[in-house]
Amino acid sequence: MTRQFSFEKDFTNDDLVSILFYLGIVTIKEPQLSRFIFEPPNFVITQLYFTYFQQLILQQAALRADDLRIYDQVLQLAQENQIAPLIEAVELILLQLSNRDAMGYAEKYGKAVFAALLYSTQIYTVHSEYETDRRYVDLLLTRRPPIDPNYQFAFELKYLKVGDADQVERVQAEALAQMQAYLQHDKLRTLLDLRAWVIIFVGPAAHVVLPVSGGS
Repeated sequence: MTRQFSFEKDFTNDDLVSILFYLGIVTIKEPQLSRFIFEPPNFVITQLYFTYFQQLILQQAALRADDLRIYDQVLQLAQENQIAPLIEAVELILLQLSNRDAMGYAEKYGKAVFAALLYSTQIYTVHSEYETDRRYVDLLLTRRPPIDPNYQFAFELKYLKVGDADQVERVQAEALAQMQAYLQHDKLRTLLDLRAWVIIFVGPAAHVVLPVSGGS
């Protein structure tokens, strides 16, 4: 935590996070020896972060939110368990980023692209890296009362470079095993109407999209 700022030294990541803390935009989650782990203080601030990130990625991909019809696509997921329209939107963003020489960005932030699109609709509470006995579900979508979609979701997302496409079967087996383990945990077993998906991207394309049984 930066206690005193100075124009005579470089502005660091710690300085930025400290300013966000002093402004109330992040809060302390837990101490870690001589440093702190921070998190957004509430849903509203988290929503602002992901709304900004969505705007940023769409700008870099030269796309508009209206072009993607994101709400309609998430609505199909929420009410009909139809994931294809949402996958198509993510693929389009990753493809545009790839075409604009930003593939490293797309690979690193693929999950964040998913989360940003989902957050923007305000249909679900979106949990990133949801913990189940030291295992972490990539994305968990739970009901956000009074909004009452037909389904809740767990996603396991994997990303491979195009040159690593021969690893798909191995990665798919690992992802399925991970999701099956998540679904046995009490936290997920109590979620009504939970649907689980494994999605494997090879480059900007969703090479594998599999429903996983075991949810309630």
